[in-house]
Amino acid sequence: MARGDLQSYLAYVRPHYEAKDAAHDFSHILRIGGRIAELERGLTVNDRPRLHFLAAWHGLADRIAGGSWFADATRAWLTEDGWDGDAIDTAYVALVRHTTSPVTVEEQIIHDAAALELLGAFGIAQAFATGGGEGRSCEETITSYERRLEKAEFKTPRGRELAPGGRDYARSFLARLRSEL
Repeated sequence: MARGDLQSYLAYVRPHYEAKDAAHDFSHILRIGGRIAELERGLTVNDRPRLHFLAAWHGLADRIAGGSWFADATRAWLTEDGWDGDAIDTAYVALVRHTTSPVTVEEQIIHDAAALELLGAFGIAQAFATGGGEGRSCEETITSYERRLEKAEFKTPRGRELAPGGRDYARSFLARLRSEL
C-alpha cells in the first residue's frame, strides 16, 4: 500500500464502524472523504497521510483517546504504513482535537467536511433518527438541531462559502416542518 492512501485507510477502519450510530457510520466517513477535494481547494495540505487518517478515523476518536487495544493496533498498522512514532502521536492528538478545535489545515478540512453534513437534508434526517432513538419529540429534536446549526463554525474558505446556503436550506425546511406539526 502507498503511505497515506485513503482507500487503504478506509478498508482498514470499515469493520470498526459496524456498531456506530447512523450519524457516525461508515457511510458518513465515505461522505467526509468525498468532500476533501472541494474543501482543500486553494489550501496547502502539508500532510496528506494525516488528512486521510483524520478522514478515515474521524468517528473513532473515542476508541483512540486514552489508549486501548484499538489505539495500539492502529499504531502498529500505521507503523507498517511507514509512519514514525512522532507522526502517529501527532495524528492522535489531531484526531481528538479536529472536531472541536481544529488547528492545522488538515484538521480544518475534515472538521468542515463533517460539519457540512449537518447543514443538508442528510444532517436533518440524522438528527431525527437520533432524536427518535433517544425518545425525543419532533419539537425537541428541532430545537436541539437548531442549536447545533447555529453553533456550527467553518474553518476553511470553501466551508465558509457553502455554510450560508446549507443553513438557509435547513432553516427553511425546519420552518415548514414546524408549520405542519
